[in-house]
Amino acid sequence: MSPQSRSAAIERQLEVIRSGIEELIPEEDLVRKLERSLATGTPLRVKQGFDPTAPDIHLGHTIGLRKLRQFQDLGHQVVLIVGSYTALVGDPSGRSATRPTLTEEAVNANAQTYLDQFFKVVDRERTEVRWNGEWFKAMSFVDVLKLTSRFTVARILERDDFSIRFKQGEPISVHELLYPLMQAYDSVIIRADVEIGATEQKFNLLAGRDIQAAYGVEPQVILTLPVLEGTDGVRRMSKSLGNYIGIAEPPKEIYGKVMSLPDRLIERYFRLTTDATPQELAEVARHRAWILIWKVKIPTLHKNREGWGPQFSYLAMSSPTASLILAEFYHGPTDVNLCPIGNGHGSQREFPFEAFGFKLSISG
Repeated sequence: MSPQSRSAAIERQLEVIRSGIEELIPEEDLVRKLERSLATGTPLRVKQGFDPTAPDIHLGHTIGLRKLRQFQDLGHQVVLIVGSYTALVGDPSGRSATRPTLTEEAVNANAQTYLDQFFKVVDRERTEVRWNGEWFKAMSFVDVLKLTSRFTVARILERDDFSIRFKQGEPISVHELLYPLMQAYDSVIIRADVEIGATEQKFNLLAGRDIQAAYGVEPQVILTLPVLEGTDGVRRMSKSLGNYIGIAEPPKEIYGKVMSLPDRLIERYFRLTTDATPQELAEVARHRAWILIWKVKIPTLHKNREGWGPQFSYLAMSSPTASLILAEFYHGPTDVNLCPIGNGHGSQREFPFEAFGFKLSISG
């Protein structure tokens, strides 16, 4: 590959990687890693971790999963960390109090359900799955002391959530202080080139760079992603807060939660949880209809029938407020089945579904 071609290829990758993120730190390191990857034919190792504190992966998680899939499509290796041990601590990021402690049995039971849900978005064949219990369970107390010696209490207290709790006299358990180090050590073990996480994870991601360097591993690049508000419309979507939409929940449950979302969040959900282009978003806004496309399995709801239809299709329903919700399968058909329920059916007919690549049909 000529230098010009390689430069163009790197720029194309950067364009995809930058899309939809909050921060990329440091970009010059990523450019250097991409250059080496193209020169050697070695894919980057791109990491994200999930703590199985509840059985479901929720829509907030899919923001990161979609970014992982983009890296896969660029030819890189995704490494998913199932936080079987970090979940025993609970990530203190964005928390004003200590998380409830889970048992190892509960964590392992939740973790089993995660694996199938991961692969609704990421490609199973191009994914390495690791449980961090592999290495933490084998660590001696001397190993723990070595890890904790690489970081200072002063650095830990730089975190807003810890410093605020400390100033307010709120209790901070010692085990909570270990969480950033545990997440960072994951990056050492799997030799992560890139780690992605929500904006509130920035401290933990940066700690990974420091701990990797301390163990003689090239520091990772970090990508921070937006945080998705939960169904309450205020706090971040969280399993422990109960304001989440699990991607494996029953279709009726998902639909009910979708319909309860504040109208002001629909466009944000569309932007963060789908691959809609700027042109498509503009088209939605121009027609003053909201479309929410989610890559979860939602069966068609037929008019005048109880329950959900047997076949999997798209769902497009008009609510009394003339909002429009369109649910898409991963590998479903390419037609839109409109069910004339509620008011605003005319606005459904007027919406340019064809502009989004769908074939339109009307039922009822």
